[in-house]
Amino acid sequence: SRYSKRVLKRQQRLKRADKLLDALAGTLRATANPDAAPATSLEPEKDTLMLVFTDIESSTTAAAESPRAMVLVQETHDRLMRQGIQRFAGYEIHTQGDAFEIAFATAVSATQFCLWVQDQLMNYDWPKEVLDVPQFAAVKDEDTEDV
Repeated sequence: SRYSKRVLKRQQRLKRADKLLDALAGTLRATANPDAAPATSLEPEKDTLMLVFTDIESSTTAAAESPRAMVLVQETHDRLMRQGIQRFAGYEIHTQGDAFEIAFATAVSATQFCLWVQDQLMNYDWPKEVLDVPQFAAVKDEDTEDV
């Protein structure tokens, strides 16, 4: 069935991502200790690892000006990020505050993730309390009136 094929494809991508993360960890260990052998070796012609780093722009200022609005923003942001990570077979490496570090097995999945999250955040029905914070106010194109 189509569903089984999609599940199998996702599992294959996750296995590849795990292999790539193991290789990255081995490379980092080798950098820290040149005498250590990498855990695995990458095959550059076949293996890629795409890293995505995110951060909510001006969040520190927004949190200082409106802590309650920032809590709403971060909760929504984190939920959408994790939905996107799952949807596009990413791997959440680390978070700190509102920043995410994510790995993807392909450039296509990383790009799809980025576009999807941006679209979700842009089209989310943000409460007035959030839109009243200058850092989160809607910005309209003067020529087209697009947000």
